Amino acid sequence: MAKTGFWVSVFLAVAIWLSFQGLTMAELRVTTGLDASERYDSNIYLRPDNEVSDFETDVGLNLGLEEEGATRTLHGRYTLNSVNFKRYSEKNYIGHSFDLGLDQQLSSSFSFLLNDTFYLSEEPIEQDPHITAVRKTRNRYYRNTAETGFSYVFGEEDRLSMTYSDSLLKNKAPDVEDSNEYGPGINLAYWFSHRHGLSLSYAWRRTDFETSSPLETNTMGAGYRYRWSPRTTLSIDYSLELFRDKGPGDNDYRVHNGSLGIERALSQVMSLSAHLGYYVRQQQTSPDNTGISYNLVLSRTFERGSLSLSGTGGARGEYTDAERRGFTDYKSVSLSGTYKLSASVTTNAMISYDHEESRDITSSRDDFWSGTAGVSYRILPWLSCSLNLMQRERYSSDADSQFRDTLVLFRLSATREWR
Repeated sequence: MAKTGFWVSVFLAVAIWLSFQGLTMAELRVTTGLDASERYDSNIYLRPDNEVSDFETDVGLNLGLEEEGATRTLHGRYTLNSVNFKRYSEKNYIGHSFDLGLDQQLSSSFSFLLNDTFYLSEEPIEQDPHITAVRKTRNRYYRNTAETGFSYVFGEEDRLSMTYSDSLLKNKAPDVEDSNEYGPGINLAYWFSHRHGLSLSYAWRRTDFETSSPLETNTMGAGYRYRWSPRTTLSIDYSLELFRDKGPGDNDYRVHNGSLGIERALSQVMSLSAHLGYYVRQQQTSPDNTGISYNLVLSRTFERGSLSLSGTGGARGEYTDAERRGFTDYKSVSLSGTYKLSASVTTNAMISYDHEESRDITSSRDDFWSGTAGVSYRILPWLSCSLNLMQRERYSSDADSQFRDTLVLFRLSATREWR
């Protein structure tokens, strides 16, 4: 892990140096903010029984940085949170989160890119919406995910990208392993003509664990794009993932995945992206595991709001989450929308469902429901408040992993912008 941490530090140092070169030549926006929120949580440990409720006061200080110039796009945000419980003060903690994005053009064809996300927390559910695992204790952990590399543009829509990614997880929870996933990747997009395009990709990843044996994956992909019309693009994609467990036993497997897709602008305010495929997992020690893979995004904008329906499904490896399931079948769907009642008042609502089933490292089945509804009010240009209600429930084949939780959150936010 130390080796990858060294290279990530080098890339971060280069990125920071590039970020501050020529700042005086472009307009730089700096924002400072203060958030104060009061939250009621009916089940702070997310237990299936003997639920413990409490009120939480969260005070956050944040600093933001944005710049959009002819040769650089930069954004960064750091937040410091002090979380205090009314009844269980021994669970008070200080949280941190950091997000940085940089796209620096080095020449007319070459550019440098960096994206980094860090958060330190003690919440049972992580901030990353793609991580559905739930921690059974309130212990400190942090996760840092970074991707950096170079991009070469050699045509109007032709691009070659070479990247290196690193994801580090550190825990104090005794039942969760530390992990570090890292490796390079390459992506090519090339259009033979206005209608016909090709995409190629390759990625190598190694995952080191605190005690378990390392894992390695090689993922190769190829795709064909056909521009049917200015508003419609069709696609055919195929990928092959080779998984290798460096420990004892014959746990290696390969996954074939093929799909057909369409991206269409249905109108000026409505768009559709849909992909449907089929995957086959092959392993010598067990029968083939097959299933449907899909991805759907349907969005609609209105004069006063927007509506979005999304769904995804297939199979993925879950080896670095708090609940290490291994090869997992999953399905997910969500519906969300926003609506402006007036220039100062905006409402929002979302409902989502996630299903996961694994017969790899553990035999488990989980269904997770979540629904939110809220309203925000801009009191002054620099001051706003919001009220949100959330209900989340999990049903699991593991009785200890089930829970029901209700949250009510009131937040007051103040922001100051400097130029």
